[in-house]
Amino acid sequence: MELKELQNKIKRFDKERGWNKDWNLKDLSLNLTEEIGELWNLVKWVDVEKQKEIVKKKKEEVSDFVGDALFLILKIANQTDIDAEKQKEIVKKKKEEVSDFVGDALFLILKIANQTDIDAEKEYFQH
Repeated sequence: MELKELQNKIKRFDKERGWNKDWNLKDLSLNLTEEIGELWNLVKWVDVEKQKEIVKKKKEEVSDFVGDALFLILKIANQTDIDAEKQKEIVKKKKEEVSDFVGDALFLILKIANQTDIDAEKEYFQH
């Protein structure tokens, strides 16, 4: 499934529940920060090899982070009317410097998923 399809699925999900009218960018940002903090707590102050060991031992926790973070980033993209797929491609191609939060965050989340052999799409659908 393409990122745009995932973003649209979240948009439909929120609309069906009437949540699309609520502007809660602050809460979503805080929730994303909390998720990042949970990942940071797993790997802080240890070298790369130890980080790899931790990811293997706590794969489910890291997988949850990837799914939660992707979900939150796509909700932020919807609230701010940003095409996440387009932003991902801009960052991927590096045609221009992107300081946009959604594009940068997606890039980093997908990079973490790739480095830890986590299926981001699978984790997303568990939420």
